[in-house]
Amino acid sequence: MPRSNIDVLRMPESMPWHYSQAVKVGNTVYVAGQVATKDGALIGQDDIEVQARQAYTNVVDVLAKAGATMDDVVRETVYLADRSQLPQVAKVREGFYSERYPASTAVFSGAGDGYSIEVEVTAVIGE
Repeated sequence: MPRSNIDVLRMPESMPWHYSQAVKVGNTVYVAGQVATKDGALIGQDDIEVQARQAYTNVVDVLAKAGATMDDVVRETVYLADRSQLPQVAKVREGFYSERYPASTAVFSGAGDGYSIEVEVTAVIGE
């Protein structure tokens, strides 16, 4: 099956971690974790709703580059720094999905450099 890498990102030498924002294999799209960044800068420090909105917006943008939409998402993992923020994230998340919610997992971990949320998804185009 053909494989396409979407937006390969090369990190600076100080952080040698290169990756693709998504990989498309056949009609399946695997989107790497998206955080609250825009033009390389953190958006919404200390505001989980702003960060969640930006992370999901980034997911939408990456899916579009692969020819998919949020309606194609079948699996989602949300990483949160603070478990108590789950209700606020759920409120933002509702605006990105129609009635076709994916299978989802929330993982709670420590914060990193001001980032409070990371969202990764798997989409199957045409399902």
